[in-house]
Amino acid sequence: NWMEQLMATIHDEVRAGRSVPLHHPDPRVTLTVTEGALRALIRSIGDDVPGTIIGKCQFDGDVETPGAPIDITVTASIAWKYPIPEAARELRDAVREALTTHTHLNVMSVNVTVEDLHGYNTTTQEMP
Repeated sequence: NWMEQLMATIHDEVRAGRSVPLHHPDPRVTLTVTEGALRALIRSIGDDVPGTIIGKCQFDGDVETPGAPIDITVTASIAWKYPIPEAARELRDAVREALTTHTHLNVMSVNVTVEDLHGYNTTTQEMP
C-alpha cells in the first residue's frame, strides 16, 4: 500500500548509505562522507534554486571506488511560475557544481525529473 511505500522511501532517504571516499594528501588519513550527507547537500541546493523542491536523490554507480563513473538522479517539484526546462537546467548545474566542489566523485550525468508542479504565493513571493 502507499503507506508502506512512503515509509520505505523515508527509510532509504534518511539512512547513511555507502561511504564515499575523499582524497587527503596524507596516505595515513582516511576521509569519507556518506550518501546520506550528500543527499542532504543536494536538498540544500534545491533550497537555493528558486521555486524548486527536491524529491528523491539517487547515486547510480560505485561511489566507493575513486574515479568510478557516477550518475545522479534527482526528482523535483517546480513552482508553476518557473519555466520547467530552465528550472531543471539550473538545478542540474547547481547539483553538479556542489558535488564537484565538495566531493571527488566522477559525475557523468545529473538527471533531473520534474514529477510535480506546485503553487507559488505571488503576494508574498514565498512558497506556500
